[in-house]
Amino acid sequence: MVRVANDLQGGTHIVQRQLYRGVPIFAGELRSHFDASDELVAVNGTFEPEIAVDPVPTRAADEAGAAAVAKVEADLERSDKLASIATTLVVFGEGLAKGVPGLNHLAWRVEVGNRADVREFVHIDVASGGAAVCRAGIGGASSQVDASPKY
Repeated sequence: MVRVANDLQGGTHIVQRQLYRGVPIFAGELRSHFDASDELVAVNGTFEPEIAVDPVPTRAADEAGAAAVAKVEADLERSDKLASIATTLVVFGEGLAKGVPGLNHLAWRVEVGNRADVREFVHIDVASGGAAVCRAGIGGASSQVDASPKY
């Protein structure tokens, strides 16, 4: 379980994260919503089925961080103090952004930014070193996933 929250009407909302052999699934969450009398009223979320990846990384996190920074610098044509801020091992489904089935990859999810006006999330495939970019923006701007990840 990731978190439990109660609302002002007495309802309870539970978020559970999907894991594969201890590795979180990118965007894999199940959300259950209960009313004030503990009756289940809704369930929603994203589930990634049929995962078959080796959960042991063959590429180091710092190597993935450097590759992610280089990718963002090249994409934005700038290098002003960009750095790898956080790196997390995840299972990344390449069809997830399009809402279609696709291959799953063990990847390092790297947050790249300058703590000012650049904040991007790059998934570096552990096996190939290929990258898929998830643009998050600053201050909750709209998200976008590169439609053609280079795995």
